[in-house]
Amino acid sequence: MHSTPLRATALLLATALPATALPAQGTELFFPADAPAQGNCSRVPFGAASGDTTHRNQILQLHVTAAELGNAPRRISELSFTPCGTGTHQYGRLQVRFNHLSGAFTTDLRANIGSGATTVLDTTQWEWPHTANTWTPLRLERHFDYDPTRGDLLIEIRIVNGDFQGTLPEFHEQPRPCMFANNYSGAAPRTGTAATTAPRFRLDDRVARITHIGSGCGTGPLSVGVTTGTPRIGQSFTLRGTGADPAATASLGVMWLGFQRLDRELTAIGAPGCTLLCTIEIDFGVAWSNGSTAAVSIPVPNDPALAGGHVFVQAVHADPGANAVGVVLSDALNLAVGL
Repeated sequence: MHSTPLRATALLLATALPATALPAQGTELFFPADAPAQGNCSRVPFGAASGDTTHRNQILQLHVTAAELGNAPRRISELSFTPCGTGTHQYGRLQVRFNHLSGAFTTDLRANIGSGATTVLDTTQWEWPHTANTWTPLRLERHFDYDPTRGDLLIEIRIVNGDFQGTLPEFHEQPRPCMFANNYSGAAPRTGTAATTAPRFRLDDRVARITHIGSGCGTGPLSVGVTTGTPRIGQSFTLRGTGADPAATASLGVMWLGFQRLDRELTAIGAPGCTLLCTIEIDFGVAWSNGSTAAVSIPVPNDPALAGGHVFVQAVHADPGANAVGVVLSDALNLAVGL
């Protein structure tokens, strides 16, 4: 499907999220406070240095009360943590699920998560770069609608085959009850262990946020970014691609918007190192010159029901000398739409 940014606006409207009685402004919610460098450091649930089999596979469950969420409906669009060190976590699989906690918070992990949980992130071969003492988003793929009339909030994080490059992989923690399991292989255990400390974390309630996913290919490598603006309701943001080979055909470039994240490596079709990172719902040609695209402005419809949704952006450029397919792909952007 070919489309202009104006056409993209109309199609985005067609994907509006269902309206709910939410607060009128996006909010960052800190647990316990906006203090990313405070607290001791823990390897639960993310840390696994090379050779550390105890923390290579882990499950963590966090319990957030309705009172902590202001006894108000929330559309949770992102979950962030604060690392003690700088580097890149790598996972064979990373899964995050949210649900309403219908009963007591116990060591029965399956009972806690219950049925009908919303999977907000489930990805394989995941890389998660981060910088010490800064809030680092997990880059969720979809939102969760929290309803205080249904109980408290339950957050479950599961890592499989975790590894780490850089300094020790701990994250800042706080005094807070949680349930966790580690030091296992194969299927995740049903029963966890109660702990009195847990990672410090932040929840976004419809906050505009831009994060990068994956990496581009080619000599540049090809990359896409937002140069001005943010993905906020009723506003616009500007996209620009960089890293194309200036010697390649300048006019053959495409950017697209997708509503679902992918992870399809293209070595098998002749494009090693290139990965299709999102679906292609809305695409538009871009003028590419001297390795960069012209600015492309994307308006966000003035519809509050869109807030909390995620849109993905990726680009491709024709480069006959790069590989057998003759194209290179960029990294991708995860755009959380905010108020």
